[in-house]
Amino acid sequence: MTATNKAFAYVFNTTSEDQKVDRVLSGWDASKKPPVPTLSWFDSASQQQALELGNLLFQPSIGTQDPEKKLNGRVAEVLAAYLIQHFPKVLERYPMCLYAARMRECLMTLGLSRTQMLAWSSELQAKATRKDLEETEGDEEKLTREEKFINHQNRIIGELIAMNRALTDRVNLLEHAGGVSQADMSSTPPANASQTREVYSESSTKSKTCGSKALPKGPAAIWFE
Repeated sequence: MTATNKAFAYVFNTTSEDQKVDRVLSGWDASKKPPVPTLSWFDSASQQQALELGNLLFQPSIGTQDPEKKLNGRVAEVLAAYLIQHFPKVLERYPMCLYAARMRECLMTLGLSRTQMLAWSSELQAKATRKDLEETEGDEEKLTREEKFINHQNRIIGELIAMNRALTDRVNLLEHAGGVSQADMSSTPPANASQTREVYSESSTKSKTCGSKALPKGPAAIWFE
């Protein structure tokens, strides 16, 4: 079962990978869909003439009654746009190929000139390039918005980190100041015991003299005084 799954995965994934390789070799981004040219990019008169050219090119496939072989109108329009877009280059490099011969035959039938085909080809190429540039600019704007949001979040995080550092420094300063004051108090020498006793004795004497008015003296105390 595993071998079967691998075989199916190889069959279906190989086509996708080959398409990505073809895009890279053709100068396209592997993850980006190339713009598809269409005859709707022309004005109404040019679009009508280009549609007549496409119908003449694919007349056997468009006019058939077999639904399996009948070519969809949208597909025929895109194919005609591609043929018009690349016709000048192919005509310059391979003037005798079947594609160039069939295009010349249809142009003569409809009375279209090569100059007009060159103008159509240039317009399609310019529109395709413009579409590609618009998609690229849209991706750049999207990335710019994401970068702005990330930068804003980074600034907020930086401010919070700075506030936490300031609070930590303030707490450290307060702790250091509290430790210095406690050290100063412990290093102060205590008062002498004799001074303490003298102060205490003076206070007790004053209290006794102040209270002698309330206590009567005995006869012996008066005699000795």
